[in-house]
Amino acid sequence: MFSVLLSLAKGETHQSPIHTSPKRKNLLDIVYKQHCTKQRVNESYRKLKNAFKKLHDDYLHTKGQNIFSKYIQMQQMICEVTILEKQYWQLINVPEPEPSEGANDYVSRVMEIVNITQLGVPRRPGLSTNDLQNECDRMFIALYRLLRKYLKLREILKELKSDFHSSRFLPIVPRYSLLKSMIKSVIREPAFVEIYHEPDI
Repeated sequence: MFSVLLSLAKGETHQSPIHTSPKRKNLLDIVYKQHCTKQRVNESYRKLKNAFKKLHDDYLHTKGQNIFSKYIQMQQMICEVTILEKQYWQLINVPEPEPSEGANDYVSRVMEIVNITQLGVPRRPGLSTNDLQNECDRMFIALYRLLRKYLKLREILKELKSDFHSSRFLPIVPRYSLLKSMIKSVIREPAFVEIYHEPDI
């Protein structure tokens, strides 16, 4: 009798769906949150990156223009970028990593902060447990890199906004030179140069 029950138990184990495994369900949830978080952060990252790229390209087009025309255009260019910092709904806010915080711990903390409701990110029930684990590991690395790049662009944006605001009441001649310096500082920033030719993903 015992052998029959054992045989039935084994049969039920083989017939039970793979997604009932706690480890697998946990991996499915983590990978889903990772992709949702990446989608939310990437939207803001792409918006900010493209704003800086437009600043770069627009500035190159001002070469050869007279000082007054170029002065007005530089003001407009910077305003178009810094408005992203003023309009809080445009860019997602994510915290900086703590000094002693591991990369995966930091990404996990961001994943808990980011609102992932009502996002059309499909779950991945067809992947094996091993594939899910590999995807989870890959996404932790990809998210950490994306977050670091995004935070660096936010830092550049905040500095540009602060410098631009501080120069508001200066006369046109010294301010003209300052505006040029602000824009050149952005477009020559290594973090921006590195991503200028990066395709949108």
